[in-house]
Amino acid sequence: MKLFTSVLPNGKTEIRGDLIAGITLATVAIPQAIGYANIAGMPLATGLYTLLIPSLIFAVFASSRHLSIGADSSTALILAGGLTAVAARGSADYISLALMVTLVVGILLIVSGILKLGFIADFLSDTVMIAFLTGVGIVIMVEQIPGMLGISNLGNGVINIASAVFTHLDLVSFISIIIAAASLLIIFLSRKISRKIPDMLIVVIGSILISIIFNLKSTIDTIGNVSQGLPSLTFPTADSFSMLPQMSLTIASLFLVAVAKSASLSRVYSSKSHDSFDENRDLISLGIANIGAGLTGAFISSGTSGRTEVTYYAGGKGQFTQIVMSIIVIVVLVFLTAPLSNMPLAALSAIVFVIGLEMVDVKGLRSIIKKSKGEAIVAVASIFAVVFLGVEIGIVFAMVASLLFHVKSGYKPKNRLLVFKDGQLATLPVSSRKQALPGLIIYRFNSSMYYANAPTLREDLETLSNDVKWLCLDMSAVPSIDISAGDALIESINNLKEKNVKVVFSDVDPDVSKDLLRLGITYEVGPESFFKFPRDVVDAYEKSEYT
Repeated sequence: MKLFTSVLPNGKTEIRGDLIAGITLATVAIPQAIGYANIAGMPLATGLYTLLIPSLIFAVFASSRHLSIGADSSTALILAGGLTAVAARGSADYISLALMVTLVVGILLIVSGILKLGFIADFLSDTVMIAFLTGVGIVIMVEQIPGMLGISNLGNGVINIASAVFTHLDLVSFISIIIAAASLLIIFLSRKISRKIPDMLIVVIGSILISIIFNLKSTIDTIGNVSQGLPSLTFPTADSFSMLPQMSLTIASLFLVAVAKSASLSRVYSSKSHDSFDENRDLISLGIANIGAGLTGAFISSGTSGRTEVTYYAGGKGQFTQIVMSIIVIVVLVFLTAPLSNMPLAALSAIVFVIGLEMVDVKGLRSIIKKSKGEAIVAVASIFAVVFLGVEIGIVFAMVASLLFHVKSGYKPKNRLLVFKDGQLATLPVSSRKQALPGLIIYRFNSSMYYANAPTLREDLETLSNDVKWLCLDMSAVPSIDISAGDALIESINNLKEKNVKVVFSDVDPDVSKDLLRLGITYEVGPESFFKFPRDVVDAYEKSEYT
C-alpha cells in the first residue's frame, strides 16, 4: 500500500488552498467534535482526540483526497446507545468499552478491505440512510432539550426524556434558555448571511466570554473540565473484552454505518473532482485510523459528510487539509482547554441540537415519497424504529425492511406481455392475455428467475397457454436463473408441449444462456428456439406452419 498519495499537494496553489481549507475545517470540526463527544457520552477531550491521531493516520494511508474522518453524530449515538445499556455514561467502564468497540470495528474494517468487501456499502440504500440519519437526528435533538432548559440527568430514550422534561419543569433555568436561544439565533442568522461564517465557533467563544464575564459557572451547568494535553497510549481493560458478545450488535451497526458513509462520501466527492479512489484501500485506512483511535483514548471515527463538504468547498484538494486541522487541534489541546471549561452546557446543547437538525433530510424524504410509496413506507417505519426502538435496532430494521421490500418486488414481479402497436413494441399486463399475433404470446419476465417467484412463472405460463400456438419468453429483464426456477420452467415447457404449444426464447443474455444450457432447458426446446429479438420471433412465426 502506497503512503502519502492523497496528502502531497500538486504545486504552490494547492498548498495555499489546502492551508486555508484546513484552517476553515478546524473552525467547524473543533466545536462539532466536542458536541459528538457529548452525544457519545465520552469525556469532551476525546472528541478532539478523534481529530488528531485517527485523522493523521487516515491522511497517510488513504486513497481518497477529499474524505474527512473523525467523530460523527450517527456513530456517536450508536456507540452511546450500546454502552449505556451496560455502563454509566462517562464512567471508567464506559470509556474502556468504547475503546474496545473502536478497536474491534477497526479490525473489521481492515479485514473487510483486505477481502475487498467494500460492496457491503451497497446494502445500505439511499432510502435506508436517509431514514436512519433522519431518525438519529430526531433522537439527538430530543436528547438536547433538557440541556437547553438547564435540566440534567433525565435518563435516556426519546419517550423517557420527553416525559421527564414535563415532570421537571420546575427545574428549568431561564438563563440556560436565554443562552440556548441566543446560540441558536446566532447559528441560524449566520447561515442566512453566509455559510462561510464559523457560526458554531462564534457560539463557543461568545458563550465562554459571557460565562467568564458574568461568572455563570456558579449559576448554571457548564461543560466542566476538558483534559489538557495530548492523548497518551491507552488500552481497554481485559474485562471490557469479556463484554464483546453483548456489544456485537453495536459493533455490527457501527461497522455498517462507517462503511456506508465513508464509501458513499468518497464516491460523491471523487466524482465531483474527477479523482480516482480505491474503496477497499480506504476501508483498510479507516480501520487503521480506528485502531489508532482506540489506542489513544478516542472513539469510533468514520467519514463525516459535513466536514468533507466544508473541506471541498473551502478549496481543499487533498488530505493535507487534515494535517493542518490536526495541528490546530494540538494547539487547542495544549493551550486552550482551560477556558473551554467555562462554556455553558446550554450552548453546547444548542450546537448539538443543530447537528441533529441538519441530519433530518426533509428534501430526501419528500423525494422518496414522490418516487415510491412502498419505499416511503419503509422510510417512515425505519424512522419510527430508530426513534422509539433505538438506533441499533433501527439500523437493522431499516436494512431488513428495505431488503424485504426489494425481495417482494422480485417475488411478485410485474411481468408483461409484448404486443406490436403501429409497428412499435408496447407492453400490457399479463391479465390482458393479449396476443402479439393470433396464436403468438410474447411474455416478458421482469426479474431474476429464482425459487421464490418460480410459482408465479409457472402460473403465468399455465394461464397464457390456452388458444396459443407459440409462447415466447422474452428474457431481456432476466439476469439469472436458479435451479428451482429452472425446474419450474422445464415442467411448464413439458406441460405446454402436451398442449402442442411451441416454447421459444428471445433476447437472452449470454450468462443466462449458459444457465439455460446448464439446467437442461436448451435441450428441452432445442437451439433453434432461440431468437435475438421479439421481432425475429414474429417473423419466424409468420413463416411457420402454424400460420
